[in-house]
Amino acid sequence: MNNSLDESLFVFENNLVNVSNAILKHYGCPSFHRPHQGISSLLKGHSKIAVFLFDGLGESVLLAHKRAAKPFLSRSLFPLYSVNPATTVAATTAFLTGKYPIETGYLGWSLYFDEWDFPVDVFPNENSLTGEKLVLDNYMEKVSPIKKLDVLLKENGVFARLLFPFPIDRNGPKTLEEEFLEADAFFRKGGEFLYFYSPEPDHTLHEEGLPSKNVSRFIEKTARLLRQFASRNPDVLALSLSDHGMTNVICRDLAAYPDLVDCLQKPLTFEGRTVNFFLKKEKSDDFEKAFRKRFGSFVLLKREEILSSHYFGLGEPSKKALSFLGDFVALSKEDDFLGNSLDKPNRIIKGHHAGIRPEERKILLCKWDM
Repeated sequence: MNNSLDESLFVFENNLVNVSNAILKHYGCPSFHRPHQGISSLLKGHSKIAVFLFDGLGESVLLAHKRAAKPFLSRSLFPLYSVNPATTVAATTAFLTGKYPIETGYLGWSLYFDEWDFPVDVFPNENSLTGEKLVLDNYMEKVSPIKKLDVLLKENGVFARLLFPFPIDRNGPKTLEEEFLEADAFFRKGGEFLYFYSPEPDHTLHEEGLPSKNVSRFIEKTARLLRQFASRNPDVLALSLSDHGMTNVICRDLAAYPDLVDCLQKPLTFEGRTVNFFLKKEKSDDFEKAFRKRFGSFVLLKREEILSSHYFGLGEPSKKALSFLGDFVALSKEDDFLGNSLDKPNRIIKGHHAGIRPEERKILLCKWDM
């Protein structure tokens, strides 16, 4: 294990994967990894469960908005961690499959597909460099098939649903209020397990950073809607959590360092705070020396170090995961967010995640009742 990495990065009993495996075990399904013991106890006696996941609403965000977040903080049962990297693609897929990113191949927002010879933003299913949509829908799921909670539970006779808003679901609800009403309707129809996803406050946090009045308003509204849902559905165990936290960032451009750019074989992938590098073979030593000199705010790990440390989780690495992983991965431990404007114009953002700070990785599980 790299000495500069926090040991909590390698604890595999208190994270999102353990939560979803507790759910699988509760409904009598095979589990893939160790179920979270506390959550397993919490689920006992409940036939109807709703898990509300609010993207980016980690512990750091709740603490930055203590006044608005008091209903969340007072209902917190278990402090949890995301997975590595602490980012939406890796973390929500890990929760929905009960498997780690190294097993699913969902290692970050942008992944390099050799068959296309360009990187793809896997959730929007588009060329990372041009923004053009791929010809094939949901390409990642076609080349790296995964089973999600709804399918796993239905195979065991459980009435389950994954609920996403528009435009993630083209027919999905267009407001948060409408999404909660759909959740009500699901349980009225005899539903047993519901996964409810909201892309906020993540989008707003990227644009505005942690000290955002809009985020405070969202937290207040969400707490009200959760209380109302619990009141209308007293027989449903209502739990909320997040996929990751957030930290304020400073954007840096690799293009300012021509000697480093000259070492690259392919565009940067994964995330701005977990940066994946494919290098020209003869440039590996030069890159390592120059990067460590210029970017002390990152922990730089070789491919073999990433794999041997199990940074991306436990389990058998998928073929796609191994193909996506480059020669080095840089993990941000301070404020830096790294892009390369020679690949595409850098997006100026104020908040991000996917690094190794605790505030990016810590989340809270809250129980909502009347």
